Amino acid sequence: MKLSWSLTLSSLYCAASAAREATVYMHDATPGATTTQGRLNVSPETARLILARRLGLSKFHSLEGTSRDEVQQLNVFGGRQPKLFGGDQAVAKDHELLWLEDVEDMKAFADCYKDWSSFTIANPPSTSDNDHLLSHLTQQARTLSRNKMNYDIETHSGVSIPNEWLTISRQSAKEIGNACPSKPSETSITVVLMPPSSSNAKRSPHPYGAYDLLSDFEARRDPSEAPLSLAPRPATSPNPHISNPHISNMEDFPVVTAQTKGNDTKAPLGILKRCYETKALCEKATNSCSGHGSCHSPTEKEENKGQNIPVCFACACEKETTYKDGKGMETSTKTIYWGGPACQKKDISVPFWLLTGTTVLLVFLITSGIGLLYSMGSEELPSVIGAGVSGPSRK
Repeated sequence: MKLSWSLTLSSLYCAASAAREATVYMHDATPGATTTQGRLNVSPETARLILARRLGLSKFHSLEGTSRDEVQQLNVFGGRQPKLFGGDQAVAKDHELLWLEDVEDMKAFADCYKDWSSFTIANPPSTSDNDHLLSHLTQQARTLSRNKMNYDIETHSGVSIPNEWLTISRQSAKEIGNACPSKPSETSITVVLMPPSSSNAKRSPHPYGAYDLLSDFEARRDPSEAPLSLAPRPATSPNPHISNPHISNMEDFPVVTAQTKGNDTKAPLGILKRCYETKALCEKATNSCSGHGSCHSPTEKEENKGQNIPVCFACACEKETTYKDGKGMETSTKTIYWGGPACQKKDISVPFWLLTGTTVLLVFLITSGIGLLYSMGSEELPSVIGAGVSGPSRK
């Protein structure tokens, strides 16, 4: 009798635990993108990393503190990622995320996704935590859109289209019932089945872990809009679920962005041409003449007169005059002349000849002094001095 009661209690406990598990089903358009051996159980934080990688948003999420087992789970369920430098063109990027809340009977959907890869989430977060996660994923996806105006779409039915390749749909299981979605061949699908939230369950302040703020990523992604600062910027989001770890390169490799060439006045490198077809090409190739001149065409006036003379745009260098103490007096000015095809060469002829002349003068003075001393030492003494120092005579 005691044995039967223990078996009954254990079965009830297992059933209750299973009811508190969320299930994630995955279908990839690329064959062999996900391979599993049995169903694995992952934490909510690992589930967030898997979803971010499958949706192409892994650059917003850090792998800091991730164990080796969790990295293996990411490789198993994260889908096939594009190769570096875009070498894998066969990887389909279109993706759909279907998020179902308040799913009471998980087995009812098991037949719909029996051929799909899947894993379970232990102790799934509450509905409010899911709201925050989906909202942040949507905002992150919108920043990756090429045309943000056309893809800032959110319908009344819970379907959001944040960019060109992603569709996020959040529904209630009571509204759609047990309908099975179709399986398109060219689109990858991720289905998340969340059980009803329990009011008595213990809640973690950060169930999905910490991930990067949206504003910080935008500043790093587009330095022309917001220049980076060495001092850390305080968080402006009222949501406590996000922190500022370093961005990982799990999927997208970091790209080093150069300064905008329109505002760059550094001297260009390499061999430069003397003539350019247009003024824009001249300014772009010479970085606006390194900030020391402007592009002009000496043959532009002749061409306007009807003569068939090719236009040649080149840098016309300007001298740079600086004033000491801000007085502007003639005796306190310093003029610098620039030359070269991009006005990148500083005229150092005056300092060169001044240094050369000074060096030659010093060498001449030293040589003359040494020669004078040598000539003085080689002359014979006078006879008067020699007579006074002669030895005694014999008697």
